Amino acid sequence: MFSFFRKIRQSLLGSGQARKYLLYAVGEILLVVIGILIALQVNNWNEWRKDRLKEKNLLHTLMNDIDRNIQTIESTISLHEKRIRSTELILSVLESHSPYNDSLSSHFYYAILVGTAYSGNPFSRNGYEVLKNEGLNLISKEPLRNEIIILYEETYNKLESWAGYMTDFGLESLGVWDNFERKSRTLRPLNYSELLENTAVQNHFESSKVYNETYETRLNESLAESNRILHLIKMELHE
Repeated sequence: MFSFFRKIRQSLLGSGQARKYLLYAVGEILLVVIGILIALQVNNWNEWRKDRLKEKNLLHTLMNDIDRNIQTIESTISLHEKRIRSTELILSVLESHSPYNDSLSSHFYYAILVGTAYSGNPFSRNGYEVLKNEGLNLISKEPLRNEIIILYEETYNKLESWAGYMTDFGLESLGVWDNFERKSRTLRPLNYSELLENTAVQNHFESSKVYNETYETRLNESLAESNRILHLIKMELHE
C-alpha cells in the first residue's frame, strides 16, 4: 500500500501538478492521523474492557467477603443475645437474693464474658485491599464505590474499635473471675452468700450488660449496612 501511494506522489511531482500534489499530501496526512486515532480508540476500548473485567472479578470478591462478614456478624449477634439474657437473669437473681442452684452456673459464665476474641472477629478485607492496591477508581460507578469505602473504612472500623473497648473492659475486670470456680463453660460461686453482698461483682454485670447491648446495637447496624451494600453489588453484577 505504501508503494502504491509513493508511485502516485512521484507521478504528481513529475507532472508538475503542485496543487494536486499538495491536496494529495494533505489527504495522506489525514489518513495517517485517522489511522492513529482509530488505533488509539481500539487501544482505549481494549483497556476499558480489561478494566471492566477486573472490576467484575473484584466485585465478586467483595461480594464473597461481605457475605462472610454477614455470617460473622450474625453469629456474634447470636452470642451477645445469649450473654445479655444471662446477664439479665443473674442481675435479677443477685438483686432479689434468690437461692443458688446449679442451673445458674452457665448463666454466670455467659454473663461475665465481655470482649472475647470471638466477639472481636476480624472482617474479611481481601477484596477491599485488592481494590485499594488496584486503585479505588476501578469501581466505575462513583455512588457504589463510595458506599463500599464507607462500609470498610467507617462501619467495620467503628465496630472493630468497639470490640476493642469491650476487650479492654474485660481485661480490667479479670479480678471478678476470682469469685468463681470455672469448669468448662460454667462458673460456680466460691461463696454464694458473700457474692450476693459483693457490689463490685454486681457492678461488673451491670456494666457488662451495657457494653454487650451497645455492641449488639452496632452489630445490627453493621449487619443492615452489609446486607444493603451486598444487594447493591449484586444488582451491579446482574446489569
